[in-house]
Amino acid sequence: MKTLNENKFDELFKERFSNYSENPPDAVFNKIKNTASNFNNPASFWKKGGFFVSIAVVIIAISVVLIVNSFNTLNEKQIAKPISQNNLIAENNILKNNIIAIHAETSIVNNNNVKTNKTKIINQQEIVVKSAVIDNSDNFNSANQITVKSILPDNNQLPEIQSEFEIQINVKPATCHKHNGKISLSSDIADVKFYCMDFNPNKQITFIDNLNAGTYNFKAELNTVSKNFIVNVTDSGIVKARFTHYEITQAIGVPVYFSNKSTVDGKNFDEISDVSFKWYFGDALNSFEPNPVHNYNSIGPFTISLVAYNSIGCKDSTISLPLSIAGSAIDLPNIFSPNGDGINDVFMPAVTAVRNFECVIFNTNGETVYKWNNPEQGWDGKINNGLQMANPGIYFYIINAVGIDGKVLKEKGFVYLLK
Repeated sequence: MKTLNENKFDELFKERFSNYSENPPDAVFNKIKNTASNFNNPASFWKKGGFFVSIAVVIIAISVVLIVNSFNTLNEKQIAKPISQNNLIAENNILKNNIIAIHAETSIVNNNNVKTNKTKIINQQEIVVKSAVIDNSDNFNSANQITVKSILPDNNQLPEIQSEFEIQINVKPATCHKHNGKISLSSDIADVKFYCMDFNPNKQITFIDNLNAGTYNFKAELNTVSKNFIVNVTDSGIVKARFTHYEITQAIGVPVYFSNKSTVDGKNFDEISDVSFKWYFGDALNSFEPNPVHNYNSIGPFTISLVAYNSIGCKDSTISLPLSIAGSAIDLPNIFSPNGDGINDVFMPAVTAVRNFECVIFNTNGETVYKWNNPEQGWDGKINNGLQMANPGIYFYIINAVGIDGKVLKEKGFVYLLK
């Protein structure tokens, strides 16, 4: 390849043509050479054009900056409202934690102008009441807890704001139908005011005593938020004395079984540990057992009474109808039919309160055909040691007995034996 080092042209384009494998045509080469000869100093050419190039670069840079700024301004306008809403949410969260707030202020940024909306909070929306715990001691137990919540309406798509305060209700029940119940009110917010609507609705109170059992109406206020609620004072330790009795027969010496049905606050007494009893049987005797057994040793009507009482002084008593206790006696049938049909098959005297007993059966010839000494047994119509059934007819009996009351009993008579 031809070496191009004769003039400035060679310096400018030697690299361009250094890789060509052959020389360009002479006509082309001459034209290029003639054109290049007009630029005697290439460096002056760059000096003359560098100023305009710099101006163009500056204009382009300014245009780019303006375009970028316009996009940034647009983005700022687009995100201004969400940022404002985020600030609003943070502000609302602060209000939500501030439970004594009655009004909430919210701000909306719009074209760099601040608009303030004030919205009044609606009264309470939710009440939570826990079960009452009854205690007969002088100490109060937390009986109820009421949570009062107020809600900001969802205006202008604002987030929901809640303002709340808690009411602690402590109740000491009345006892034994006495006016000794107590109510104590408090709140987690010191500015909450309480009023009893049943006494003086304009007087602020936090404690009431000397209360009978019943319901009482109260109102709690915190600025413009208020809540009406009811407190129930129960009557505790109420004793109800009740009993019944069972016996085979109401007679001297026959055990009478007493069954205690007493209750305390509606529960069976055996579920309560501090209940005591005293029984009066009407015969100058008594008992402290919950379920006693008693034997009467004399005849006559007896009135039984029971007194039940607990450790806090509540008591109750009850009285039964007269219990008629008969003396020793013997009643006898005058006919029986030992035919195996299950009806009147045995001649059995009805013995009451008898300690010693003997019965002998005779036929019309005066011969002893049967005898026994257990008052709970009788004659089944068999004779000769049970080997033979007696003939139908009339038979005579003699009974000798001694009652539990010491009375001597003698009975004579006859009985018909039928087939």
